[in-house]
Amino acid sequence: MVLPIVRMETGSLEHVAMERGIPDAVVTDLRNMGHNITADVHGWNRALMGRGQVIARGPWGFMPPQVRERGDVYWAGTDPRADGAALGY
Repeated sequence: MVLPIVRMETGSLEHVAMERGIPDAVVTDLRNMGHNITADVHGWNRALMGRGQVIARGPWGFMPPQVRERGDVYWAGTDPRADGAALGY
């Protein structure tokens, strides 16, 4: 089965694409507020969401004291929807 590609007006700040898994009540509420919604975006159509990887460094306040005393900690994460990695050296 081939899924149709979701097409949205490019450059529109008035259109919201929402991935599969967003509760129907949320979609309904946003539509009732006047938002133009494309709901249940899934499969290859999720490519319109973009991807991201991040590496952050800092003395995070939620770290245990013994870790905080050693200095900054590097935290890394990647978008699970993509074939990416957050790497540092």
